[in-house]
Amino acid sequence: PGKIPSRLSSRFKLGIQEKDFVLIWIGRLEKIKRPERLLKISKELSKYHVSHKILVVGDGILKFDLEKTVESEKLPIHFYGWQKDVWLYLAAADLLLLTSDNEGMPITLIEAAHLGLPSISTEVGSVADVIINGKTGYLTPLDDSEIAQRITQLASSVELRNEFGKAAKEYAKNNFSVDAMIDFHKSLYKSLLN
Repeated sequence: PGKIPSRLSSRFKLGIQEKDFVLIWIGRLEKIKRPERLLKISKELSKYHVSHKILVVGDGILKFDLEKTVESEKLPIHFYGWQKDVWLYLAAADLLLLTSDNEGMPITLIEAAHLGLPSISTEVGSVADVIINGKTGYLTPLDDSEIAQRITQLASSVELRNEFGKAAKEYAKNNFSVDAMIDFHKSLYKSLLN
C-alpha cells in the first residue's frame, strides 16, 4: 500500500469518534461469507452492553436485504461498498471480524495483522494459519453468541487488544512479509533440488 493513514485521521475522515469501539468486516456479501451473522452478533453485543460500530467494506447480492434489516432494526452497522483504499477503513478499526463458513487464504486477516489489528474469525479453511488462537486473536466455532463473547472480551480490554495486535503484527512480519515469502520459496526450491 501507499502511506497508511493514522487511526486518528482515518476516524476523522469516516466521522468516527475516538472513543468508539469499531469492528471491520471486509468481503463479498454472499452466503458463503455469512455477513448476516453480523446482525445477530451486533444484537448479542448490545445485550452485553458493548457499544460498537461495524464497518462493512464490500458488496454482493445480500447487500440490499442486509441494509434493509439494519435500517429497520436500527443496528450500528454501516455499509461502504467496495473501496480502493481499504487501509483507511482498517486503520480506523479496533478489530477485524471474519464470519465465513469457508475460507481459502484470508488476505484481509494478513492485512489487518500487518497493521497490528487483532482478529476474530470462525475457524474455517486456512484461517488458523493466520490467527494464533488466544495470542493474535480468537478462532471460534460457527456460533454467533460465542463470536460475540470473544468480541466482548476484546472490547472490554484495550490492553488485551494491544497485546494481541502487537503479536499479530510480529507474526505477520515473520510469516507473511515479502521477505518471509521469498525465504519460504528459496527453501522450498532448495528442498526440491535436493
